[in-house]
Amino acid sequence: MYARVFGAAALVAAVQTFLVIAIAWMFDGERSAFLHLAAALAAWAGITVVTILWTIFYIALTGPRRYREKEIHLQLALREAELRALEAQVNPHFLFNCLNSIRGLVVENPAVAQDMITRLANILRYNLHRDPMHTVPLESEVEVVGDYLALESVRLEDRLRVQFSIDPEAGKVLIPPMFLQTLVENALKHGIAKLPAGGDLLIRAVLKPGALVVEVENPGQLAEARPEATQLGLANVRQRLRILYGNDASLQLENRDGRVAATVLIPRVA
Repeated sequence: MYARVFGAAALVAAVQTFLVIAIAWMFDGERSAFLHLAAALAAWAGITVVTILWTIFYIALTGPRRYREKEIHLQLALREAELRALEAQVNPHFLFNCLNSIRGLVVENPAVAQDMITRLANILRYNLHRDPMHTVPLESEVEVVGDYLALESVRLEDRLRVQFSIDPEAGKVLIPPMFLQTLVENALKHGIAKLPAGGDLLIRAVLKPGALVVEVENPGQLAEARPEATQLGLANVRQRLRILYGNDASLQLENRDGRVAATVLIPRVA
C-alpha cells in the first residue's frame, strides 16, 4: 500500500513540476531558474515530500472512518445473507402432504384439485417473493395463510376450524414474510393435527402503542421439547425477528387454560 502511495505521490509531483517549469518558461523564458536540472530536481523533490506528507495526513484523518464504513458494509452483507438463508427454508412436509392430497383428488374431485393447485402456486409464489426490506404487509401474509389453511382443511376436514380477528389498521403494518404461516403450521402440527376431534385455531392481530401484537392460539399443552425436536420453524422466526428488530421484537409461547398461545410483538417502524 505504502509503495503505491509513494509512487503515486512521485508521479503527481513530476506532473506538478513539469507544469511549474512550463509556466516559468512562459513568463521568464530562458532566464527561469527552473530550467536548470538541479533546480528542477529540487522542485520535484520538494513537491514530492509535500504530497507524501499531505497523503499521510489524509489517510490518518479518514482511515478510521473508512474502516468503520467497511465494517458496516460487511455486517450488512452478512445480515442480508443470513436473512436470505432463513427465508429460503420451506417446510418440505407441507409440500409433500399437499401433493399427496392433490394426487388423491385429481380423479375424485377435479374441481377441488384444481383449486388446491392454484392455492399451492400462490403460496410458492409468495414464498419466492423478495423485498429489499424483507417485510410485507400483514394483510398479504393473512391472505396466503388463508390459502395454506384451505389446503390443510382438505386433509383435516371438519377437524380444523379457523377464526380470524385482524384489526384493519394492523393489516397495514409491515412484518417478516412467512412468519405467520410458520406459527400456523406449528399450531396445526403440534396441536390440532394430533387431536382426534381437532380444534379451533384462532389468529388475532391488534395494534398497541408502538407495536403490533400477533397471536396464534390452538388447543393443546406445552411440553418439554425432546432433545431430537429441533423446532426449526420457531427458531427461524426468532432469528429473523432478532436480525430485523434486535431486542425490540419477541416471540413467546404459553399455556392458556388447555390451549397454547404463540404471541409475537413487532415494533412499528416509522
